[in-house]
Amino acid sequence: MVIRSQSESRYMISLRIGNSLRADMKVTNNNNSGGHDTVHFGDVMSTMMMPPENIFKLEQFLTANLPKMNEIYLTDQDDKLIVEGPTRLVFTRELTKE
Repeated sequence: MVIRSQSESRYMISLRIGNSLRADMKVTNNNNSGGHDTVHFGDVMSTMMMPPENIFKLEQFLTANLPKMNEIYLTDQDDKLIVEGPTRLVFTRELTKE
């Protein structure tokens, strides 16, 4: 996953699974004690190649559900990005040295 800043509150999120998926993301800081910010995702765009079926199902799930998410936060201890709405998506990353 790559998140690029477009402005102070707007970002472009891209995921490479089988296809490349991209969406606009707007984050509003709520300054609440829980650390959760409000998030709005635009429609998910895809390169629309035909990956294996199990990968395609994951991409369909993300395409359908990412725009429904409305909260976002980072965990301190285990480096996870969590987005929540009707369901919960947890993204982890492996830290690499560049």
